[in-house]
Amino acid sequence: MEPTPDRQVEDIAIRHPNFNPNEVSFVFNKYSDEDKEKIYKSLLEDFKRLFFQTEPPINKSILYQKAHLVSCLGYNYCIILDNDFKNFVIWYLKKLKRPQLINLPSDIFLKSLATSWEIFIEAITITYNVTEYMKSFHPGFNKIEHFDIFAVLLFRNIIFQDGSVHKCFQARLSELKQVTIRDNKQVTADRLLIESISKMCYALKMDDCYKSRVKPLFLKLTTEYFQLLRENYLLIYHDYNYFINANAKIVEEMDRIESKLDTDSINEIRDIITTELVLKNINAIMESCSVDYMLKNDQYENLKHLYNILCSVDGGLKVMFDSMRPYFCEFGTSIVLTNEGLPNDLTCIQGLLNLKGKFDYLMNNVFNKNKLFYDIVGNEFSVFLKLNSLIPTYLCQFIDEKLRKGKYMFFKNHTPADLFKVAFLAKRLQDKSLFEDLYESSLAMRLLDNVNVNVRMENTVIRIFKRVYADPCDNSLFVSRIQRMCKDKFLSSNFIKRKYYEHGLVDKVIWGIMRPFVLNVDVLSAVYCRVVSPQPMCKVPSFAMNAFKHFNELYSRYETKKNLTLLPQYGTAELEVTCYSQLGAIKRSYDEENSKTKIERGERKIKVVVSTYEMFVLDLFNSNDFLTGETILKETMIPEDSLLVSLGKLVNGHKLLIKRPICTEIKLSDTFYVREDL
Repeated sequence: MEPTPDRQVEDIAIRHPNFNPNEVSFVFNKYSDEDKEKIYKSLLEDFKRLFFQTEPPINKSILYQKAHLVSCLGYNYCIILDNDFKNFVIWYLKKLKRPQLINLPSDIFLKSLATSWEIFIEAITITYNVTEYMKSFHPGFNKIEHFDIFAVLLFRNIIFQDGSVHKCFQARLSELKQVTIRDNKQVTADRLLIESISKMCYALKMDDCYKSRVKPLFLKLTTEYFQLLRENYLLIYHDYNYFINANAKIVEEMDRIESKLDTDSINEIRDIITTELVLKNINAIMESCSVDYMLKNDQYENLKHLYNILCSVDGGLKVMFDSMRPYFCEFGTSIVLTNEGLPNDLTCIQGLLNLKGKFDYLMNNVFNKNKLFYDIVGNEFSVFLKLNSLIPTYLCQFIDEKLRKGKYMFFKNHTPADLFKVAFLAKRLQDKSLFEDLYESSLAMRLLDNVNVNVRMENTVIRIFKRVYADPCDNSLFVSRIQRMCKDKFLSSNFIKRKYYEHGLVDKVIWGIMRPFVLNVDVLSAVYCRVVSPQPMCKVPSFAMNAFKHFNELYSRYETKKNLTLLPQYGTAELEVTCYSQLGAIKRSYDEENSKTKIERGERKIKVVVSTYEMFVLDLFNSNDFLTGETILKETMIPEDSLLVSLGKLVNGHKLLIKRPICTEIKLSDTFYVREDL
């Protein structure tokens, strides 16, 4: 009558939605009452065998098959099975287990009690699952009491409410508590025993007994056990492997007690384990972990694993991040000192960007954007950046070069993340004021010389500085100043430019006044756009000074409280240069006394963009065939250094002038001529 034992539970389960157990019961009505009794008693005997742990062990698949057959016999047989099993549990506890425990020697009492509980609760769990399976066939079966709840109540009431058992239980706990010296084997055995007792007390809801007697002993034995285990681990495991095995042990312990004890106890045990295995020797262990080696060899997975382990250890991450500081400090120091004093800042800054890139990768991909890592390791940048006084200049030059016309490479060859790195480095400078002054000066030069790429790029840089550089309240005087400088250049100046254009249009159309040039003026506030080392005023040609005075008169109509200052060292001029070339045809004329040769010259015009100083120099050659450097210096009063630069560009860059003697170096003693063969 029994199904074949090799079939699984899922094979015999009836899953059809229209299944009706009453129809199946009609089939089993053909069997006699004696046969039906054998079927349900066979299942009951299997239930009993679970408590006695007899051999061979119960096949759970066969157990479910028998439960299926009993369900098909009808609801009444399920009730009979429930009552008989309940009576068996009462008999098992009252007539068998309690007398056994009372008569046991005290030295094995607790172990036998724990073993009896483990066997009992395992058997109850299996029978509960089987009855839940049977319940699915009979809705009325919900009225039957749950075996697990009922049985746990019976165990507590029958076993522990007996005075003899309770007295022996208390006495044995007191004996274990009084033991002061245990060897390794005894510590392990006693701890596992008390752990089982703790789980039993938690399941039986014996809270008073657990908190007053069992829990303190369990925590004490747990501490002793992991103290011994720590010493053993230190002998066996080294460096990174120590943490791997320690973490595996922590996970193993937590899995074993998870949901078997109250939350407070679980947390206290976790704290004990992490303290004994990790915290008490974390500094020494971290030194042997070769975090420096992991960083040098980009072993990010190992670092991430170590991070995940120490996340659950109070203070563990701080020790880990502190151990990384020497690597970043030494690496950064080698970068800034190796390149100290070099005129080329690119190597130094690129090395710092690479180091910051590694910092960012660790921050985002290994340490889950941990703020503690950002603060502890990030502060190391301040330590080595101050070792080279040229770093603020390097940073400023690096940004300026990337944002100048003709050298525009930053957004082509670098990602925006690189600019975030530069802003981060600037923020970590010990003397940020020097960098701020240099950056404001370089920005002023770009704006005044009109050599910045465009307003979008400048605003991109400002937004990045604002995001990285500003304080938590989003305030930064430096960011506010550079914002105002760009606003003056690209927004505030537009109004006066438009008015000046309208004024010139009126002069042209109504008054017929034609201006010899088109003036494009930028007005920047001296409060925000501070010029480094203001140069003395040079001698401005009359046509340029008249243009400035005319513009100043117009400006004063709209800005009565502001005074304009002309800065001729900035700005550019687009000039139209007229060139004369000698033709091949030569005409001769003769008169009575003299013969004359007339050479016809061709006229050609080219446009060239020069600086304001270069324009002043070229203006002198409208009335002179040649001039010496000393004469030009005297006539223009341009600062000597700036004049030499301007002459060099006119000779070698624009090739509008030639000089004698012919050589690379420009001197004031040289003589300059207009180049005829343009």
